[in-house]
Amino acid sequence: MALSTNLARLISTTTKSHPQYSGITPRWLLKLLPYVQVRAGVYRVNRVEKDPRVLSGHKEGNTIPDSFAGYDDEPQEYPLSVIEAALKIHSRVMDVYNDPYDQLQEQVGILLEEMKESQEYEVINNAEFGLVNTVNKDMAIATETGPPTPNDLDNLISLVWNRPAFFVANPRTIARFGHECTKRGVCIGAV
Repeated sequence: MALSTNLARLISTTTKSHPQYSGITPRWLLKLLPYVQVRAGVYRVNRVEKDPRVLSGHKEGNTIPDSFAGYDDEPQEYPLSVIEAALKIHSRVMDVYNDPYDQLQEQVGILLEEMKESQEYEVINNAEFGLVNTVNKDMAIATETGPPTPNDLDNLISLVWNRPAFFVANPRTIARFGHECTKRGVCIGAV
């Protein structure tokens, strides 16, 4: 007879990892977007509604038109949005089960990760200010024949006069685009 490994394990010290939150995504979008300091808690988008008149290619002495840029008298405003959470943890948990990891610190870390996930979700999907709902309709395209193809990407790029920093698409759309590229022998990876 010998002591079984199952019984021996009951009195041994296990090696533990930090708690790992399974809901973490890459969250690349928040790193790419430009941020503006909003001191008053509201961001106002001031647009020019009346284009100023200019004259070019004219002969000297021609009358130059008077002009001004007319501002939108009811600009769109976006009040700051909040993400909040309340963390509950019993003091006995922190007193008794605080080794090898600080329970409060681990709980706060996981909660912050979820708040960052919520922040990126809101930037994309919020009904009032999310990119999906506020993008200029001229910048959204329909595919020519079903799944997105390299031709569709060319059509999208043609709408942008300057080199875009990035495009936003549903992960399934990106996957379908990759499949279409593979079918056509188009390499989309790094060389």
